[in-house]
Amino acid sequence: MGIEIERRFILAEPPSFLIRLDSLEIEQWYPPNLAGLIPPKEALEVVSEGVRIRCIDNSWIATVKGPWKGAARVEFEWDISPMQCPKEWPKISKTRYLWPSPDGLIWEIDVFKDELAGLVIAEVELTNEDDEVEIPSWALGELTGLNDWSNAALAHSSWAEVYQCLMDARQFLIPEEGMNGN
Repeated sequence: MGIEIERRFILAEPPSFLIRLDSLEIEQWYPPNLAGLIPPKEALEVVSEGVRIRCIDNSWIATVKGPWKGAARVEFEWDISPMQCPKEWPKISKTRYLWPSPDGLIWEIDVFKDELAGLVIAEVELTNEDDEVEIPSWALGELTGLNDWSNAALAHSSWAEVYQCLMDARQFLIPEEGMNGN
């Protein structure tokens, strides 16, 4: 069992410096049940979103997560054999870029593909929920803990739906005076 502590932010567009960064190709599926996988026993006590099946550059991992408590939640991951995931399972595809920030943290900038092409989300993993984070100027607003913006929820959406949601609800946008000039 691990504790995932992260803050997530939406971006208007991919930052121009991405072409200089290392990246990973990620596909992840959200089956309607455990898809025959057997998670660790203690994982079944906290799971809130079902199981995620992820393929990163030919490595396969299953994950279950607990509910958000601030910027933290319980996370269980285990290696699995490659699978043939049915087309009807909700899925997201993205390229993840790794950006080392001036404060020493590594940001993961996800540029979504397919149905979610146009969506860009950045997240930063922390060791403590109270860690100071310099929010880059390219971050529009914080999504931390908003269940409607989890990858599991996004797998059921299209860019048109996400874009409309952005236009309708700007309550999470960071005011300009709160941005750091990165």
